[in-house]
Amino acid sequence: MSEPKAVDTGQTTKRRGRPPGTSKSATVKLHREIIACTKKGTSMSNREIAGELGCDKRTVAAVLSKYGIKQDELEEYRDNQADILLGLQHRISKSIDDECIQKAPLQSRTLALGILYDKYRLQTNQSTQNVASLHSIADRAIKAVSAANPSVKDNAGIDTVQSSNE
Repeated sequence: MSEPKAVDTGQTTKRRGRPPGTSKSATVKLHREIIACTKKGTSMSNREIAGELGCDKRTVAAVLSKYGIKQDELEEYRDNQADILLGLQHRISKSIDDECIQKAPLQSRTLALGILYDKYRLQTNQSTQNVASLHSIADRAIKAVSAANPSVKDNAGIDTVQSSNE
């Protein structure tokens, strides 16, 4: 019995996936390089990225599409990020009213209070670290060491080790 012959329909089958002989790590590396090209701050076309990396422009388009990267939008966002974030901050701030605050769980309100307090201190050029607490912890540690080992002496906040000749 003879094998049935394949019928040539004149259409080529579209192959998907990475080219034969290309390792997964090489593909991952190429994807990273394509994405890195979009972060350079210069607007490169898919053709330019492909030319620089030695791949097909359709590969560039597929990678950017896969990760939802739209270069023109990214460039606009990058150029206007501070204003965009300020606008969103303003919208969110306007949306918070007494009713909204009352509906929020106590844990969320407490967390928001702490964050807002820190941001207020940053805006007013005040410390956001509790330096007094650090000094208190250090003082307690010094006293504990001094009590446990009489050869260690607290001298105006400066630790000194007494010599055995004293």
